[in-house]
Amino acid sequence: VGVGPNKLLSRLVSGLHKPNAMTIVSGGSPTVNLLSQTRIRKTPGLMGQLGEKVLTALKISEESPVSLLGSPESQRVLRREFGEVKAKWMLDLSRGVDDAPVTPRGPPKSIISERSFPPTTSPDKLKRILRVLSDLLLSRLKEDSVLYRRYPQRLCVRYRIGYQTGLVSRTS
Repeated sequence: VGVGPNKLLSRLVSGLHKPNAMTIVSGGSPTVNLLSQTRIRKTPGLMGQLGEKVLTALKISEESPVSLLGSPESQRVLRREFGEVKAKWMLDLSRGVDDAPVTPRGPPKSIISERSFPPTTSPDKLKRILRVLSDLLLSRLKEDSVLYRRYPQRLCVRYRIGYQTGLVSRTS
């Protein structure tokens, strides 16, 4: 989990202390350090084709930090290659400035209760496992119906016998 003064910095620090730690960046010196250690291609908005084009336009390596985008020479090239608006946006990225709003996520699109377990031929063991999975799924569906006022439309059960996979789908 990353906490920062804006969406960009929060996203950049969110991966630093995985899996269970929270990382907080407040701005100032910690932000400068973070941006000087974050590669351009690891920066949100520059991970895909645009990031590749930026590296090519500036004739720099994959290891170059995002803070490099703020240099006067880089800004001159970026304005020429990408226009004033994109160059300004990249200047802001290089300084850790981001005005993008943080938008809450909507409800999950699906609810899954799934487990992998060793092969068994015991009907009693299968019943126990299905009962546990059903109970887990039911509690999650109840919570979802309270939070989002919606109800399931389809139930899928997937199973494997040997190397063959089967799928049973039921829509009500």
